[in-house]
Amino acid sequence: MSNTWENFLVENRVTVNTAACQDTSSSSELDEFELTTGITLPQDYRDFRRFLGTGEFMEKPCEEGDFGHCNLRIEKPNKVYSDQIILILSQDLDYQIEIGEFRDHPEESFVVSLLKSSFLLAGNSKGHFFVWHLNSWTEADESYDIYLIPPNDSPLNCYLVGRSFSEFIKDFGIGKKRYSKLPKRLKLRTYKSPVFFTYLPISASE
Repeated sequence: MSNTWENFLVENRVTVNTAACQDTSSSSELDEFELTTGITLPQDYRDFRRFLGTGEFMEKPCEEGDFGHCNLRIEKPNKVYSDQIILILSQDLDYQIEIGEFRDHPEESFVVSLLKSSFLLAGNSKGHFFVWHLNSWTEADESYDIYLIPPNDSPLNCYLVGRSFSEFIKDFGIGKKRYSKLPKRLKLRTYKSPVFFTYLPISASE
């Protein structure tokens, strides 16, 4: 059990809803992922995966068949699934460039390079994706830049929301930060305490 994440639950009044089987990752599984993919996982993310695992931060525990609003859905690290999502986004981007939607757009080259070196970290009930920019890793903080990508944007945009995974969970999972620079349509829903972390069925993230 990770004392850091155990304290996080207590300090932020997060209740764990154990309706589904807990889908955590062992240290050996995370080591194997790093070895096979070449992707270094930040330590706070590794601790989260071992302690809580795959699940959603929600304002109320969801019932069977209920897919309510969630600010954040933490995915199991899965290279194949991540590649599928990034491929879809890249194809949409290629089409937007082809039809001229990115003409004179100052972010075109960066969005292209971001998608070429991204790994899917999380999502939410609005269909937005959060990715690590793998080329942004530094030894100083052993983390990556985290970007929010709303796939329905045309042209496709990406928004830097931080680097620390722990702060990302606080800011997006339980709505501690409003992110004033984000467009209104991307604003977070601020939850009233308590917040629930609901495990997803193991098959949901495979």
